[in-house]
Amino acid sequence: MPGMSAVLLRLAVASDFDAIAALTNHYIRTTTIHFGTQDVTGGELQQLWRQHEDLYPWIVAERRSEVVAYAKAGVWRARAAYSWTPETGVYVRHDCLGQRLGLAVYERLIAVCRAQGFHSLMAGATMPNDASDRLHRELGFEPAGLVRQAGFKFGAWCDVAFYQLRLAARDALPGSLRSPRQVWDEL
Repeated sequence: MPGMSAVLLRLAVASDFDAIAALTNHYIRTTTIHFGTQDVTGGELQQLWRQHEDLYPWIVAERRSEVVAYAKAGVWRARAAYSWTPETGVYVRHDCLGQRLGLAVYERLIAVCRAQGFHSLMAGATMPNDASDRLHRELGFEPAGLVRQAGFKFGAWCDVAFYQLRLAARDALPGSLRSPRQVWDEL
């Protein structure tokens, strides 16, 4: 992959969250890709991460000691029956687009979630977004539905497409979920 040789993929640590916030805020301020309407702080994102760091992975791509992309998993639905299906997201620093960083960090996130024992992953993408659609399909996600006019941003209604990636067979029974740190070195 061009540009990937000097990229380190690793679990996020507390000191990453100011960079993660800066990366995210670009998308909040300039696109409908993120439905946030106000900047987030590193502290807010770190608090979100800390609430579930033993269950949901946040993975960063680092180049020359800078966070250039991240992928994360989190609560998709709060009821207990949904425990084995998190929602995922991936963001690439805007000046690093087109270098396959999103693919690399997302592949690692999927591998970690599979090793942890999750059954499937969900992802949502504001439409139109050809790059996100291609990425999810390339990674094996299948379309799971379209919610029309799901959000209003920058003076327009936005549709959201949902995708699902099954990580285990339909008849696989749920087991105990392992932490991201427990499985990281196994991959």
